[in-house]
Amino acid sequence: MAELREVLTKEEKTVLVKAVTPCLQCGICTSSCPPARFTDPKLYFSPRLLASEILKDNLDYLAKSETIWRCFLCFECVNLCPHSVPLPDIILRLREYALTRGLSKKIYDVLQGPIENLIKTGAIFPFGRINLRKFIGLPSTTELPEESLKKLKRIFEETGFKSFVDKLKLTYKNLDKV
Repeated sequence: MAELREVLTKEEKTVLVKAVTPCLQCGICTSSCPPARFTDPKLYFSPRLLASEILKDNLDYLAKSETIWRCFLCFECVNLCPHSVPLPDIILRLREYALTRGLSKKIYDVLQGPIENLIKTGAIFPFGRINLRKFIGLPSTTELPEESLKKLKRIFEETGFKSFVDKLKLTYKNLDKV
């Protein structure tokens, strides 16, 4: 695992802490949170405690922890929050930093195949169940038409998704060498 003194810049930390500053620590977010309510107690996730860690400026710790990967990004916490604290947006930012800084090898290993398949074919998982498709009267293939795939690849290029994925590949390739 990569060791970094600082995952986020001081300016980025300030922006994220400021976004959470209106948090009252009332706990409404946690009461509506599916991971907090339904996951294994050993993997406990609490949006309220996450907000508390952010307010304490423990963003580097959070980016290096598994906590940020436990959120389902359902946005229920934001919907019910009296001040609409954008915790899912902050979690996404922390996940991006964790991935690009080489702090989430286990997650990258899980995501690598589906992401590469998405870029190559337009589908997250390989096309399958040909016999089932034939049985219900559908064509045996579900591949995207060439024109649609070209458009999708253009979107990946223009939005920076392709370069983001290339950056991740390089980051984790270099980690494997260490």
